[in-house]
Amino acid sequence: MTAGPSPAVRCARSTVRWPRVLELVRFARGLGPTPDFSDEVAIAVGTGRHVTLTAEEAADPDSWVLCADGECHSALAALAEMVTDRAGTDDIPVSLGLQATHDLGPGMTWDCVTPDPYELALKVHLATYVFMDDPTTDRPCPRPPVVQVEWSEDRRIAGVRLRLPVEMGATTRPTPRRAATADAFVRWARGDRPPPAFADQVRLMFDGEQAFGNEAWLEPPYARSGFVGCSGLGFPDCGLDPFASVLRHDGPVGTTAGRAGCPAGGDVPPSFAESGDDVVTLASADAPSCDGWAVELWIGDDGAIYGLNQIGGVT
Repeated sequence: MTAGPSPAVRCARSTVRWPRVLELVRFARGLGPTPDFSDEVAIAVGTGRHVTLTAEEAADPDSWVLCADGECHSALAALAEMVTDRAGTDDIPVSLGLQATHDLGPGMTWDCVTPDPYELALKVHLATYVFMDDPTTDRPCPRPPVVQVEWSEDRRIAGVRLRLPVEMGATTRPTPRRAATADAFVRWARGDRPPPAFADQVRLMFDGEQAFGNEAWLEPPYARSGFVGCSGLGFPDCGLDPFASVLRHDGPVGTTAGRAGCPAGGDVPPSFAESGDDVVTLASADAPSCDGWAVELWIGDDGAIYGLNQIGGVT
């Protein structure tokens, strides 16, 4: 199946919703009418920028442009660029083809693109992932960017997320104020300095959920012993404890901007999932591992922590 005259589009693996994806691609290229949008369409870029459009607003390509930190991106522009790149030039292989799929298959990973905060959420229909694929290579991750299409119950387009490329193993530094708060968090966990700034209420999560042994929301006064998620054990013996994760790690702690990719932090509440730009992730700086630990901190523009999510446990 072809999608326009560009030789970069050789074929695509057919899926149940492929005709609707093709309509979206043609709309993005200015070659077709507005596709069948749901009454409301959630548009997102990366993990933080998002907006909800009406179907009428979504018909205007300019409404899809989302900007933050001096950068602007559009899922429609990304789709158009995918299928208009000229195959065989600028390191684009001739065999490249447009793919729309619901499942990457065994041995594949999303590590090279920004994560989906709602990946573990219960959905009516599986999301469709659209990207350029080279079947002659053994890439462990789809060629970025990836456009993720979400569907309404009646199979109309209800959401589109642009998942941007991320260099394998690359780290992104948080803003100076958030980095300072994260550093204060680590030092307080290890007993080296006073506590960092906290909001009037702090949401405590473990793999995105509430632990049996603790309330979801904490209030001052804050103490290291108040963040445990066990009903019997306290700090630092409880395995569900973001401060114990840091305290019992012997090596240096690394800080990166954004939610953890591996190990993943679970399906956090929507208001936190939509605030990915506030997140600083703490993890081992020596040997990060998908089997290891991480702590996600939600830090506001004022430098105050308003959410914590422990990923994995300590033993």
